[in-house]
Amino acid sequence: MNSIDKNNLVTKLGQYQIEVKELLTEKYSSFDALLSFYGIIMDINPTYIAPIYHLDNYIRLLDDPYASGLFLEKQKRIEHSYLRIEFQDTLISIRNLLDRIVKLIGIQYPEISKFSTFGYFNEKTQESKGFMRFIFMQKDHNELFEYIFNEYNSWIKRAIGSRNKVIHYNDLPIIYRTTIDHEKPF
Repeated sequence: MNSIDKNNLVTKLGQYQIEVKELLTEKYSSFDALLSFYGIIMDINPTYIAPIYHLDNYIRLLDDPYASGLFLEKQKRIEHSYLRIEFQDTLISIRNLLDRIVKLIGIQYPEISKFSTFGYFNEKTQESKGFMRFIFMQKDHNELFEYIFNEYNSWIKRAIGSRNKVIHYNDLPIIYRTTIDHEKPF
């Protein structure tokens, strides 16, 4: 697996920040609204980069052929812990970023509380909490909210569910899968 280009990610974030600032300047005459948004967008840098940072560290640990620790049991346990830490931190970082996105969207939609978190939606019971309650009610009337709802069902709920297991219950176990060469199985 290739490493993720974090420099490109930071460059893109800078471009987004400039574009959003220009759009807000055109839309809002209120200096307070601009200042509030600018504070949020500048503080989001670490949160924006954290999921990629941790995922990249996880990938690098997996790709390092010398990190396997096959012959040193203590080294193997340490490296296994590093893998778990990076994977769990990736999930936690994703949730943090989602909560920050709620703050950003809340600037445009004042009916979203500035204290709201991303929340969840339960497909079976139709129960929803936090930002996802707002998304569920508005998804048929707004293209952005429909997109968020679809992405939630596509991958976000699994990431949040896994993150919740880490935070509330236990560390996630890592299960290794081995590819077997069928011509020379052993």
